[in-house]
Amino acid sequence: MIRRLNAAAGADSPNGEILGLAIAVVVCCAFGGSLVAFYLSGGAPSAVDGAVIGQHLAETDYGTRLFARVQVDDRQPLVALPPGMVCRPGDRIALNRRKAVLGFRYTVRPEGCRSME
Repeated sequence: MIRRLNAAAGADSPNGEILGLAIAVVVCCAFGGSLVAFYLSGGAPSAVDGAVIGQHLAETDYGTRLFARVQVDDRQPLVALPPGMVCRPGDRIALNRRKAVLGFRYTVRPEGCRSME
């Protein structure tokens, strides 16, 4: 009975194995291409300045991290601060803006925060 079902499905023919392999290769290429497009869609980062609105502590897989809520143009992204960097609300912060699939992604530049006082 199983041999009849396999024969009806074309599983015993070499063409069925080649077709299955071709479908698997196409699916893997499409998945890999979408991942590459998602992560590399930004191009070169541009330097922007923002204003620190507030700070937040968050637990991550690597321990507790400090994040800053930043006002940049009409956005308020949450930006991870490097260890040891201290920013107060009202400080200016140097950021890199990179275009992402859904908007922009921001990271802190080495200059970090500057007090406005």
